[in-house]
Order: sequence, then C-alpha cells, then structure tokens
Amino acid sequence: MIHFVDPEYEQLLNEKGLEKLEEFILFKNEYCYKRNHYRGVYKVILEGEKTIFLKIHHRIPFKTLLKSIFSSKRSEAKREFENILLINELGIKTLEPLGYCEEVTFGIPLRSFLLTKSIAHLPRLEDIVAKSWDKLSF
Repeated sequence: MIHFVDPEYEQLLNEKGLEKLEEFILFKNEYCYKRNHYRGVYKVILEGEKTIFLKIHHRIPFKTLLKSIFSSKRSEAKREFENILLINELGIKTLEPLGYCEEVTFGIPLRSFLLTKSIAHLPRLEDIVAKSWDKLSF
C-alpha cells in the first residue's frame, strides 16, 4: 500500500501511470540523478510544472538486511520518511515528504520508494560544506 501525504500528488502520479509499487520500482526516465545496485533517484515532472523526486530502493544491502531481520523491520524509505517528518517538526527547512511504499516479505522490507517535493531553492549540503570547509569546527 502506498502511503500518501498529499492526495493531489497521488492523483497526478496516477495520471502519469504510477499507481502500484511495481510501477514505481520499474520507473526510469532521463532525469536520473543517482543510480547504483541498491537505489535510484529520479526527478519526475508532473502536470502543472510540479516537480517531485522519487527515490527507489530496489535492493537492500546485506548489512541493511541483517539490521532489518534483527531490529527495526522498517524499509529505507519508511525510515527516511519518518526522519524527514522529525526534522521538519524541529523547524529545520528540509525535504517535504509526499509518500512512501514498502514491500515486506516475512516481516522483512525488501523494496521501497520515497516521494518528496523538489527543494531546488535550497542549497545542497555538499555545497554548504565546500564553501564553509575552512570555517567548520570539528
């Protein structure tokens, strides 16, 4: 089941043919920011020039799998979704989550995805660190 925060975005994604977990997991487009053996991050442009990001966890690393078996039982997407909500509650400007979904087999989350609004207006952490490197106290 896909857990959506904003029904408007759910409708826009449905119109784009993204309704089920499998459709999100298999999603690929020309706006791929990162992709490796375990996850991919895609920019998705919806009707009305709304931009969102889709982070797909299509495989989980063995170490994460062991952690899931013996502790949290939460997928990477759900964990990130909950962390974003906590950071926003603290008043720190960060991602705005739109939803997540996870596939759980025998109590172990195997595949998942996270949807967030675009934050193009905020600087990237890498850029902030690069500019401030000399001023940072360790």
